[in-house]
Amino acid sequence: MAGMQGKRITIEQVDRVKYLLAETDLTTHQIATRMGTSKSTIISINRRFDVRRYNGKRSGWEMASKPGMQTAMSHL
Repeated sequence: MAGMQGKRITIEQVDRVKYLLAETDLTTHQIATRMGTSKSTIISINRRFDVRRYNGKRSGWEMASKPGMQTAMSHL
């Protein structure tokens, strides 16, 4: 998956982003800053894996309750 300006991000980084989206209240901007990537990359990951649903609201979101949304990030 492409990150900032064509730089690829690893599967581990994608898993970390999914974890941060699912388990924290951090904004997409805060996650992007923490991960050293663009906000659009975080939004793309969220759309691809359907972690958070914004339902047309930019400031509010809810978890997309999907079975199997578990991540291999239990060691964090």
